[in-house]
Amino acid sequence: MGAFVPALAAATPGVAAAPTFLGMTAAGWSAAGTAMTVLTSVRAGQAEKVAMDVAADQEKQAAISREVARKRRLVSAIATQTAARGAMGTTLTGSPASMILSDIRAAEYDRSIAAGTTASKVASLQQEGKFAQQAGYASAGASLLDFGSRMAARG
Repeated sequence: MGAFVPALAAATPGVAAAPTFLGMTAAGWSAAGTAMTVLTSVRAGQAEKVAMDVAADQEKQAAISREVARKRRLVSAIATQTAARGAMGTTLTGSPASMILSDIRAAEYDRSIAAGTTASKVASLQQEGKFAQQAGYASAGASLLDFGSRMAARG
């Protein structure tokens, strides 16, 4: 292998040169491989965090769309009820008004349940992203520790 770098062997006469490939020893290649593994682990964790943050933002946007649709259905239902009662000559006082208020309360309850569910899902996605990023860092640290132990075992 030393034949690939004759200048290196000639530079140290009387000393046996360590086998090299493209001018790097096995330890050098191991260090370079470890550096790439560390970088890949960190970047993978960061990419997963970004993906989870994007998913959380998409969930927020979907929740807004669902809320708009829910309000449209409520307004449509109230308008239909009002028109039907108006066509029958019924006023909106008393029982019809309480029915409308009941529909509004039910819609508000649905909205609060949906908001809680959305907040929970968004927080879960964001936490998952943080955990993925931490896992990337942990994997990188494990690679560095493994490299250190291999180098220490070589002496």
